[in-house]
Amino acid sequence: MARHRGLSLKEIDDIINDDAFLSSDEDDDDNGPIDIVELPPERVGEESDNEDIDDNIIDDDEPADVPGPVEIHCAAREDDHVTVAIASPSTSTATNDTGLPPAKRRVVPLNPKWKKRQPIYSKSYPNCDVVEKRRCDLINLLRGKSPVQCFEKLFDDAIITDIVRQTCEKMYESNRYLEIKRYFHITDNSDLEGIPENERDKLFKIRPLIDKLNENFQQFGVFSESLSIDEQMVRYFRHHYLKQFMRGKPVRFGFKQWAICCSQTGYCYQMQVYEGKATGSDDDAGVSGLGASVVLKMISILETPYAHKIYFDNFFTGFSLMKYLKDIDVRATGTARFNRMNKCPIAPDKEKKKKERGTCDYRFDSENEILGVIWNDNSCVKLLSNHEPIDPMSQVKRWSRKNKREIQVPQPKLITEYSRHMGEVDKMDWNVQKYRIKVREKKWCFPLLTNAIDVALVNSHALYCLANGAIPLLDFRRSVARAYLALSSRISDPKKAGRKSFSKPAKSRVPVDIRTSGTGHYIERTEMGKQRKCAVYI
Repeated sequence: MARHRGLSLKEIDDIINDDAFLSSDEDDDDNGPIDIVELPPERVGEESDNEDIDDNIIDDDEPADVPGPVEIHCAAREDDHVTVAIASPSTSTATNDTGLPPAKRRVVPLNPKWKKRQPIYSKSYPNCDVVEKRRCDLINLLRGKSPVQCFEKLFDDAIITDIVRQTCEKMYESNRYLEIKRYFHITDNSDLEGIPENERDKLFKIRPLIDKLNENFQQFGVFSESLSIDEQMVRYFRHHYLKQFMRGKPVRFGFKQWAICCSQTGYCYQMQVYEGKATGSDDDAGVSGLGASVVLKMISILETPYAHKIYFDNFFTGFSLMKYLKDIDVRATGTARFNRMNKCPIAPDKEKKKKERGTCDYRFDSENEILGVIWNDNSCVKLLSNHEPIDPMSQVKRWSRKNKREIQVPQPKLITEYSRHMGEVDKMDWNVQKYRIKVREKKWCFPLLTNAIDVALVNSHALYCLANGAIPLLDFRRSVARAYLALSSRISDPKKAGRKSFSKPAKSRVPVDIRTSGTGHYIERTEMGKQRKCAVYI
């Protein structure tokens, strides 16, 4: 198989320094930051399902060239408000005389008027009872339900029926477990026939399950006011064109997923697998970039956008995104990078670090009603918000090396709110990783399948705790697993199992779903013949 040569650093440097890279009539050396993004290849061979490579061998060597397309994003001077994006795939044929694809130019009318003043927002958001009503309806619906019943609200019979139908079409009776694992399918591969390879869904094998779960996750509506958007990594060590590498993350290799979660319970409302460069764009919305497109896709599930607050990190935050969210009545706050704050004249990091911890500097754009803040903590934290104020300041504890004790540090309100509501996607991911399904399989879609089941279990646990009180996640998963195992368990042999003594009565020891199922329950005498017990051994 021929290997395409990627762009070298010298070639990328030549592209950036080319006069045709930026279409500007003015002479200006400061054209803003330049981002170079390496995208996964469009397609690779299907041999990834049948590889015999040891999963424990991880090669950290960086490749000598770039296997897929390279995107070079450059933001022009912000007073011109021009964003230029040039895609430079190594095998592209649609190029101009300079050897580059045609540049895409878009004008966005954003004229900031930064002033150091307290923020004054023209829009007011009254207390909305819609979210609280959804929460109360959910609690009333699930009160008294067992763990299995809560789980089956999300992972319902329709999903199980589809999986069983697709799997049993190719399964034989011998070695039943291995056959089920080998022929486990969610969709029929023959449906791909007649579809050109470049038009096929990259997640065809797993798409129906993810879409159905997302639909079930949203069946109760969005019942929380504050939401957080972040990424989740699904570990995968084999070869696949959608696999990502994220340095510094607990899970470095795997599939990247976007998720929007409740900021109180960690309940996931929607999850989407990152598929590389999107075919569509959000230019009509006045924003561009991967982070902005992810946020707009995630908030599309909101029936009443004005009733919610959105929090995300600096991967997603941008000035134009904040302005657009304000226009559609979505309140948002996020940490920001300095080059995405539309030249907000706050103190730079080097100057701010010299000042006392807890000091902050802020500017308010009265034209677009966007607040920019920098706060000096262990490092400088920069945020953008379209609804949060600065006052009242709160006090947080920090360790002082100079005084050798904890001291009180003032903190602006928008940073306090951000710290309180951001991080629930990480909490959801942490709960998934604690007791994740560890059945291994060579097929690339299997980790996404097990992760989807784990997310459904974590979500159903959050619903159960919300309606019936908190229980440990491990006990919840055990109750669900024992109930399903009992449906197909064989009658135990008392001679082999022996007699066990229990300190708790059967009502508290045996899950309700098993005790009331009526499947295979009858009284038999024990080995000694003096006592009686249920023949189904749990």
